[in-house]
Amino acid sequence: MKVTMTFKMPEDSDELKVAQKGGAYLSALQDIAEELFRPARKHGYSNQTICDALKKCEKGGEEGAGEDLIGLLEQEFFEILRSHEVLLMP
Repeated sequence: MKVTMTFKMPEDSDELKVAQKGGAYLSALQDIAEELFRPARKHGYSNQTICDALKKCEKGGEEGAGEDLIGLLEQEFFEILRSHEVLLMP
């Protein structure tokens, strides 16, 4: 089986670049999920700036509030991907 995509050049040059970079886009989204969201529920962050920001979120509030916020953002991230029918590799 073979698939051929046709682009009218030069008008469709941006669309061609997007099509050529599809794998890179998917890989970047996977990295976002793994590096920004997963540490909040697994092993913590190695980036001290993120750790400091989480501590500020919790100051005067409940412990774990920062991780809760990250969890909500993670849910929204994956909902947006689902709405665009983008599936990340497990």
